[in-house]
Amino acid sequence: MTPVLAPITTIRSIIGLIVAQMYQHIDSYPQDIQTLFFEQLSHCSTLFINKMDLTNVEDTARLLSKLERINGDANIQVGQYGELSLKSLLEVKNIVTKNRGTLHGRIEHRFIDMPKLETKESFIDTLDQLPQNVYRVKRFVHFTNAEHIYLVQYTQGEIELSPIYMNSDVPLYLIVIGKDLTHIELKL
Repeated sequence: MTPVLAPITTIRSIIGLIVAQMYQHIDSYPQDIQTLFFEQLSHCSTLFINKMDLTNVEDTARLLSKLERINGDANIQVGQYGELSLKSLLEVKNIVTKNRGTLHGRIEHRFIDMPKLETKESFIDTLDQLPQNVYRVKRFVHFTNAEHIYLVQYTQGEIELSPIYMNSDVPLYLIVIGKDLTHIELKL
């Protein structure tokens, strides 16, 4: 959750989306990413397994069994084409805080207040140069050659920059998520 919104937000439900086809290849992901994936699912009130039409019955059964073990309290829904009924989302069980400590291993985050001012092109070059242990960069920046503030979404090579058209000030900061971040210099 965005730190700015945390003090004024009440979480009533958390939805976890699992793409059934992706789950078939979960073993090909680094162990820390697998651990993070399952840890996040353990805190969801609803788990929605999408693209069920693209998997076989045995894989589906294994996935459902694993999700039951990870989070037996969740409302587990299955579907295809992203179709999930509003009723199933509104009838969630209460979110219960699960006090298990962290299972994220060496995955950590860094908060960068007031990222350095640079051009949009230079920022994209900087993101392209990030090491592979930086998994995600997100939030708000301002470019020297742009009028608006931009929302940044970066996930290992995929960059999305969306202008924000707001009259009020948006705090400029970045959240960087990755493994062993204390050992690398982030030039953001």
